[in-house]
Amino acid sequence: MNIDDFNEMTDEEVWTLRVSQIFYQIGTFLMTPLFFALIIKAKPLMAWSLTKPIDTKFLPWVFLLLVLSVFSSSFLYEVLNFVDWPQGIIDAQESNENLLQQLLPANGFLVIVLNVLMFVILPAFLEEIYFRGMIQKVITNISGLPHFAVVLTSVLFALIHGNLPGFLAYFVMGLVLGYLLYFTGNLKYSIIFHLLNNGLSLLLDWMYRNGSLDFDPTNSSVPVAPGIICTLFLFAILYKFYRDTKKPLLKVAEDQEPKIVWVKVYESQDIIHAQMVCDRLNVEGYNAAFLNKRDSAYG
Repeated sequence: MNIDDFNEMTDEEVWTLRVSQIFYQIGTFLMTPLFFALIIKAKPLMAWSLTKPIDTKFLPWVFLLLVLSVFSSSFLYEVLNFVDWPQGIIDAQESNENLLQQLLPANGFLVIVLNVLMFVILPAFLEEIYFRGMIQKVITNISGLPHFAVVLTSVLFALIHGNLPGFLAYFVMGLVLGYLLYFTGNLKYSIIFHLLNNGLSLLLDWMYRNGSLDFDPTNSSVPVAPGIICTLFLFAILYKFYRDTKKPLLKVAEDQEPKIVWVKVYESQDIIHAQMVCDRLNVEGYNAAFLNKRDSAYG
C-alpha cells in the first residue's frame, strides 16, 4: 500500500491500514518483551509482573487516578502551545490527526471490533508489557534507581507517541502508569488504568460523532484552575502511595529485642534470575541477601 496523502485514503487503504496497525502493535510491543523473557530465562508473566492476583482495595484508587488524569492530561496537552514548533512537527501532527479521523468512525460492527482492539485493548496490554513490564524493570535492575526508571520510561513512552505538543500529557500519564506498577508490584493495575483511559476516549469520540455529546472531546480543553488542581491532586495521591508503601528493613515485636530473622522467599536453579529477584527486593526496601548453596562458603 502506497499512501502519499492520508486525506485521500480509499476504503481499501483504510482497512489495510487498520489490519497492518494491529500486526505492527503485536510485532513491536509483544515480540520484544517475549524475547527479553527468553533471554533472562524467566516465565513471561513473571518477568512482566503479571502473576499476582488483583487486590480490590487498590481499584478505587485506580478509578480516582483515572478521573484526575482525564482532566490533568487535557490541561497539560495545552501547556506547550506557547512553543513555536518547527513546521515539520506541525505537519506531522496534522497528518496524524487526519489519519486518526479516518480510522475512528465506526461504520459497521466489524469496524467497531477492530477499533476497540486497535485503540483500546492492544495498547493497554502491549504498551504496558513493553514499557512498564520490560523497559522500566530493566532500567530499575541496571541502575538500582526505581524512580529514575519510572521517569525515563515515561519520557520514552511520551516520545514514542510522536506528539511533541502533547508531550507533558503523555509524560504524566506515563508517570501514573509507572508508579502504579512500582507501588503495587502488579502490572495488572497499569493495564486496567490504560484500558479504561483509552476506552473512555474512544467512547466519548463515538458519542460525539453520533450526536450524543454537544462538544468535541478531542478538541476540548480544561480551564487552567481545574487543570492545575487535578494535576496537584494526582501527584498528592502518588506521594501518598509512596509513603504508605515504604517498607521497613526489619519488624520486631515490641516485647522482643531487635534481631534479624532470615526467611527464604525464593529459590531457583537459575543463578542470574535469583540474583535479579534479590536485587529487586533490595530496591523495594527489603533487607534481602542472595545465597548460593554451591558456594563453599555457604555453611
